[in-house]
Amino acid sequence: AAGLRWMNTGLEHLSTDGANHSLRAIGVARHGQIELLGPPMPYFNFRGWHGPVPIYLYALPFFVTYDPRLALMFTAAAHVIATSIIYAIGGRYFGRRVGVISALLFAVHPEAVHMARGIWNPMFQVPFALAYVLTGLLGYRSNNRWARLTHLPMLTLGGQCHPGMFLLAPISMVLWTTAWQRNPHQRQAQLMDTLTSGFIAVLMTIPWIIGVYIDNV
Repeated sequence: AAGLRWMNTGLEHLSTDGANHSLRAIGVARHGQIELLGPPMPYFNFRGWHGPVPIYLYALPFFVTYDPRLALMFTAAAHVIATSIIYAIGGRYFGRRVGVISALLFAVHPEAVHMARGIWNPMFQVPFALAYVLTGLLGYRSNNRWARLTHLPMLTLGGQCHPGMFLLAPISMVLWTTAWQRNPHQRQAQLMDTLTSGFIAVLMTIPWIIGVYIDNV
């Protein structure tokens, strides 16, 4: 996965979106700018915007150097982590063979490789989406409290990269319902952890909400 995504870094075309992300991330990293909004969303009649999470993520490599190749490698690193999460989900809940095959297929899939070789906000929703699924399984299937607390924040972080992530939200309801039926003695702890997780998730979206409100009103 790392080899295919880091090979010949810098040959990719720097798109308009990539340049927009880069300039705004440089503003955050080098000039202390505060971003409440991410890149624009052209699908709505009102002035829609993605969340600011990807801008701050790309600010990390641009804090080190202005060279966009490090930002490209940063995207690739996020997808290498995603490959590891795929193995963790498959290996823990479906067997090691499933984990290895699933991770290998993602590692070599042409579209997955292509999506990891650019500077663009939807590319960062992949590791958050997989972390959302993993924390849900760990929290409600394996009864891990810390996983339950981080479950919904993973959803909102990925949703700020691209709102399509929020279509995965029914997974939380299914996991919570099955855990509620399977572990009646843990219901109070699960409810409190879920409410706390939701509260943290809402807090993470407040800058985005304020930014959209100010821009539209």
